[in-house]
Amino acid sequence: GEVRLKADSMTVYYKQGESKSATPDNSKISKIEVNGNVFLATPKDSAKGEKGVYLVDQKVIRLTGGVVLTSGKNVLKGSGLEYN
Repeated sequence: GEVRLKADSMTVYYKQGESKSATPDNSKISKIEVNGNVFLATPKDSAKGEKGVYLVDQKVIRLTGGVVLTSGKNVLKGSGLEYN
């Protein structure tokens, strides 16, 4: 959709389907873990951090490690962020 998630590395986890092996063709993504220079962007906000996890079913992205959230002219800094 309108959310972009970038990082140095990503690990994608798939739900186990009816098939015995999970592949992009026969399963849906359940979770994505991101590490290193994590960048989250929406049409209104952007955020940076060192690590993150996107829980697909819950539609939640959690960032940790030196998080900086920018929304318009506002800048917030903290150790963690939960975006839903």
